Formats: sequence, C-alpha cells, structure tokens
Amino acid sequence: MKTYLSYILLFFAFHLGSLNAQNIQIKSSLDTNMILIGEQTKLSVDLQYSKGLDVYYSILKDTIVKEIEILDLSIDTILDQDFEHYIINYTITSFDSGFYAIPQQIIINNKTEDTILGNALVFAVNTYQIDSANKSKFFDIKQPLDAPWTLIEFLDEYLSLMLMGVLLIILILVIFWYLKKRKQVEKPVVKEIVPKEAAHIIAIRELNQLKEKKLWQSDRTKMYYVELTDILRNYLENRFRIAALEQTSFEILESIKNSQHLDNDQQKQLRQILSIADMAKFAKAKPLANENDLALKNAFELIENTKLEALIKEEKKEVKDA
Repeated sequence: MKTYLSYILLFFAFHLGSLNAQNIQIKSSLDTNMILIGEQTKLSVDLQYSKGLDVYYSILKDTIVKEIEILDLSIDTILDQDFEHYIINYTITSFDSGFYAIPQQIIINNKTEDTILGNALVFAVNTYQIDSANKSKFFDIKQPLDAPWTLIEFLDEYLSLMLMGVLLIILILVIFWYLKKRKQVEKPVVKEIVPKEAAHIIAIRELNQLKEKKLWQSDRTKMYYVELTDILRNYLENRFRIAALEQTSFEILESIKNSQHLDNDQQKQLRQILSIADMAKFAKAKPLANENDLALKNAFELIENTKLEALIKEEKKEVKDA
C-alpha cells in the first residue's frame, strides 16, 4: 500500500513540475547558422510566459560573445489572451572566422527564483576562399608620377596658410607688447572648491525631480523608466563603486549579489525596478499605474536604507548598546 502511495505522489509531483515549466518558454533560432566574415544574420529569441507571472529577462546589448557583435535590436509583441509573447530580434555579424557557441538565453521567475534556460546554438563564420586554379599573376599598384610644381600652384595651395601664419605672428607680438606695458598686477583668482555631495543626496533630489515631472502620467512611460534607472545606476556606482553605468540589468544584479552590499529584501526591490524598466524600455510593455508607483517607492526606500549616513548611525548605535 505504501509503495502505491509513493508512486501516486511521484506522478503528481512530476506533472506539476512540467506544468510550471510550460508557463515560461524561451527558444532561440538563427536565420542561418553559417555566414562569411562581415555578413549579417538574425538571432531571434522567442519569449513566452503566462500573464500575471513576474519574470526577468536581460536584453543583450553590444555582443553575444566576444567574437559576435550586435548591430541592431528590435522587439516584436505578439497579442495573446493567455500569454505575454515577445520575439527579440538581434542583427549580428562577426569578423573572426571559426565556430562559436551562442549560449543559452536565461529567463528568471522572480517569484520562485527558478531559472529557465533556452537552447544553445552553433554559429560558423567562414573566410573568403581564393581560387587556386586561377593562374593569373598579381602585380603591385604603380605609384603616382611626380610632377614639378609651378609658383601659381604653390601659392594656390599654401597662400592662405602663409597669411594665417603672418597674422598669428603679429597677434603674438601685439599681446607681448601689451603685457610688457601693463604695470597693474592682477589679483589672483581664487576658485571656490565646492565639496562633492553624497551619493544619496544627489539621488533623492533627482528622484523628487522625476516625481514632479509626472512622465508616466502623461504617457511617457519609457522616458520615466530611462531616467529612473539612470538615477539608480549613478547611485550604485557612486555609493558602492560598481560599474553600473556600463553593465546590463542582469550584470548589475549579479555584481550586487556577489558583493553582498544589499540584503535579500533590497535585492528584490532592485530586481523589481530593473525588470519592469527593461520591459517598458525594450519590450514596449506598458506597466500599470501601481507598478510605476511601486518602482519609485522602492527606489526611495533602497537609497534611504543603504545611504552611508544611515549605516554610520547604525554602527554607532551598536557600539553604544555593547
């Protein structure tokens, strides 16, 4: 009896896992998997997931791998009642011959933190072949013949430069004479050194300015998330010395995770902001009003809870309690 019960539980567990995997699908394909050096082709990433799921996918920017460059990017949205369906098209090329593996694309279920992998692809780049059967001889290109210059040609080529040189010499002599005649000594100009503001002060001021602009309320959602993520990237770079301005959203999250600058709740806040921002900027998605407000609220809380001033106060409090 116990054996039958174990089989039944195993059956339901297997089918439940399969159902969850079917809710998120990611598949990559190439128009052609073999090109000549410098030619272009398209890499398409088909991304589907059930409506209502909170997922994260990082858009590629400059390269697929070091040898494969991204020239252009477009995102197609396919209407579906049950699924969010996007096709991300990368125009790619390469100038290094060889066989390259295009890695599996990754999508993350933010709720379960499960990672779903797409399929890997093989990409070949060939060089141009020289026809060895062609017996034609190749000759060096002949250099141009030198011809003597005439006075008219010389003046036509260099007269303007000569006049400019003469005017420059006259100007230098006039300035030298003026400075020599001047007896009044100018007082040295003292430049006021303005201390650099703390990273959190700059970020909070810019977030308040962004809030006053009311961009998403005036149907400029993409610009709203461009400015919001720029503020966060500058804050992370100035506060934690992370090269956030040069990294993708996925790379920023990995850097934060490895450096342990943020706790789990703060990492979830950052992931929510970057995930919905990528969808609005690159997938032309239109988040709901409460999602826009939540992204700004999370940004305020993240900066307030990680600013240097707050951490110093906590350390002083811990010393007093001890």
